[in-house]
Amino acid sequence: MSLPSSTLLAEDLLLMTAHPIRSTVRRPTGLALPRAVAGAVVHDLLTLRAARLHGGLLLLAAGSATAPRPLPDLSARLATEQPVDRAIDALAAPRARSGQHLLRSLADGGAVVRRDRRLFGVVPAASYEVTAPDTVQALRARVAAALRGPVDDARATTLARLVCAGDLHHRVAVDTGTAGRHGRSLVAQDPVATAVASAIRRARRDAATTGAVAATAGAVAAAGS
Repeated sequence: MSLPSSTLLAEDLLLMTAHPIRSTVRRPTGLALPRAVAGAVVHDLLTLRAARLHGGLLLLAAGSATAPRPLPDLSARLATEQPVDRAIDALAAPRARSGQHLLRSLADGGAVVRRDRRLFGVVPAASYEVTAPDTVQALRARVAAALRGPVDDARATTLARLVCAGDLHHRVAVDTGTAGRHGRSLVAQDPVATAVASAIRRARRDAATTGAVAATAGAVAAAGS
């Protein structure tokens, strides 16, 4: 079985995060993966001409609402005109529910199957299982090849750039040794991947600052008690 030909780039990236043994996919979490997935969504919008780049700005096209789902649901979170890295932050925000929208789309297209269960027999929870794990593994191999050097595979190259931007080699089960110098240069060749890397650096910096402020406040409170 192969993946549907209509699978979006963002859906491909999410499928690559499937557990290598259980073949289960979860919504993207952390600081890096949601922003890399958001960058893939931006690429999908550009490919389908639902948006365009002008300098460092992402401009939504008038017909973005007619793009295939789940892109209209995701682009609804974006301003008509905004810096690319801020658009990525908006798509990566929990309230955008990008992961949920993409998983639902993958289930509708047959790339994953949803399984409902209950944690501890009480709490409802859904899991998603890849229906074609061998095809996902083949996709990983294509991306690994793009990380090693130039290939005639635009889709795999774009995915490789996003993997490098977020340092997601482990998350997508691709050997970090495949990247090397070529992998690092991939990001600079793509303005969207560059914006993803910038958004991740800012998110990590903000998280570190918030943690430092919280630690300082805790120390002051403890000293005063």
